[in-house]
Amino acid sequence: MIRARCVFLCLLLGLGLKQAFGQSFYNRGSTVTVMPGTIFTVQDSLVNEGLLTNNGNLVMGGTWLNIGTYQPGAGEITFNSNTASEPQIINHSNQSFSKLTISGGGTKLILADITIEDELVLTDGVIEAQNNARVIIGDGVVVSGGSDAAHINAPVYQSAGGDRLYPLGNGHEYLPVYLSTEGNGNSLVGVEGFELAGQRLSGTSLSALSDQRYWFVDFGENPSGATIALPLRHEDLLGAVNDVVVAAADEIEGEFVSLGRGKVTGTLSDGVVWNEHLLTQPFVTVGAQVNDGAVLVYNAISQNANYNNTFLRIANIEQYPKNRLSIFNRWGDKVFELTDYDNQDRVFRGYANVNSHQQLSSGTYFYTLEGSGGLKTNGFIVIRN
Repeated sequence: MIRARCVFLCLLLGLGLKQAFGQSFYNRGSTVTVMPGTIFTVQDSLVNEGLLTNNGNLVMGGTWLNIGTYQPGAGEITFNSNTASEPQIINHSNQSFSKLTISGGGTKLILADITIEDELVLTDGVIEAQNNARVIIGDGVVVSGGSDAAHINAPVYQSAGGDRLYPLGNGHEYLPVYLSTEGNGNSLVGVEGFELAGQRLSGTSLSALSDQRYWFVDFGENPSGATIALPLRHEDLLGAVNDVVVAAADEIEGEFVSLGRGKVTGTLSDGVVWNEHLLTQPFVTVGAQVNDGAVLVYNAISQNANYNNTFLRIANIEQYPKNRLSIFNRWGDKVFELTDYDNQDRVFRGYANVNSHQQLSSGTYFYTLEGSGGLKTNGFIVIRN
């Protein structure tokens, strides 16, 4: 058992010592390598101003300050401070970890972006952030654990394309979000959760909206929309689980509209709900919608979607069989018109039928809908190609 500071301890680590202990560790500019099979435990602070390569197991009990270069190598790093009264500070200077384990309980406060390359193990402890720091989970990273005692209460970013788990929570409860997007690893998609704490959201054609929380989805450079699964916790205001839908808005103070319910499991206290229609807006929450027969135009379509968003769906249009839908571009030119819209054979799929039959470009379009029985409504739709 070695309890020493940098010079002697660095030498022993370089020689492949199997276990080393330091009350604190200050590398003032040396090149240090934690060898394979070595467990290096630092009970207090570690400050690295040099080159630290980790091919072993680095266990941190206090502050981590990396202002030099940290090379994750094939090693793993564990943050296991067990002091509940103050957070464990992690200032990593926007570099990467191979395998990261969170244990010991309490708060792990990141002051700069951290990127995980291979594995994230959430055992006990909550990651929080300052300075707009993010947790970036690399493509193919294995995420294990996740509970009320172990999650991320900070923005989480992952590469676009495929199904992704975002192991989020609010500091007390585990609130995981599942997101499926198109794209590739060159574009990152982020999700961050927010507790409402008395703030009220507003909605259109919705019976109720969550009074608990909402999420912000950052589509980055790949705004192609998403399928999302949101957790249900303490959502008694929504009435009945079979009325729950996913709702979205372009801004937090805007009007939330229903994206429908693709599937719902569990209860209002412990459940999950999936959207039916493509999520393209950045703000999302859960709501309730009782079908009162009102016409509702879902405001997004995408030819790249693999579910109902491949055409413009109009809820309850079957109650107005004699109807006319007109769509205009941003210059006011009519690009599409159709009578007797029925959500089956007579639908709008993003192609013009006035003066042209070409696919319309991505963007925002204006629609008017009129029909028998006094039906008259208008608004905007978004086309994503």
